[in-house]
Amino acid sequence: MGEIFISKKILVAEDEAVMRRLLNMYLTRESFIVEEAPNGSIALEKALSEDFDMILLDILMPEKNGLDVLQELRTVKDTPVILLSALGGEEDQQEGIKLGANGYVIKPFSPAILIMQIKEFFAKVEGSSLKTEEA
Repeated sequence: MGEIFISKKILVAEDEAVMRRLLNMYLTRESFIVEEAPNGSIALEKALSEDFDMILLDILMPEKNGLDVLQELRTVKDTPVILLSALGGEEDQQEGIKLGANGYVIKPFSPAILIMQIKEFFAKVEGSSLKTEEA
């Protein structure tokens, strides 16, 4: 399997600057193109005005929380979204999935494992589209 995730553009929406920079570093090292948003309002603005292959979206952010961003985004776009949250309760996770999240990662998490999950997501998406094209 080739490096199919190269040049994928990911929006990292996270209010904690250290976490945002850490994710940016890990993603960039793996050849992803990264944009950042420090709060929910900027995240929604970027998500609606630009095309991203994936959004990593923190839930507890200032100005607009991640669930509100996801809900508004889903009225217009189906960009894959992985929610990042310290809220690890089953109800919190269910709410995120019901609103259209493609994944839910509970903080604290391993950035390396998150990168593996992102790569696997793109590999599956690319693999299924290749199978569709071959049919």
